[in-house]
Amino acid sequence: AAPRYTIAGGVLYKTAHWKFSLIDKTVGPQFETADNSRHYELGSYSNVDANAGVTIGPVELSATVSNLLNSRKVLSITQNDTTYQTNQLQSLDQYFFQPTRSVMVTLKARF
Repeated sequence: AAPRYTIAGGVLYKTAHWKFSLIDKTVGPQFETADNSRHYELGSYSNVDANAGVTIGPVELSATVSNLLNSRKVLSITQNDTTYQTNQLQSLDQYFFQPTRSVMVTLKARF
């Protein structure tokens, strides 16, 4: 179940008062079964995260957006059927998807 490749890249910027980052991680295609069944092949997916912050005196305010592009690709399949079911409504397999976009705001005070 190892991906064919993974790659990550990004931009980081920081001054005395401002900081910014934009990071992209891409995971290549992979199979979820030992026999490399085409029915259980996952496609590539990408996750982009952004962060921006400002520091004013002892106070720092920052915001992070995870999964900026709101990708909802399949990350994993747990095979519960003994054979592949062509009718997905009868399948017992479990599909796990990327979490939706989320935002976190942080306020820090250093005294």
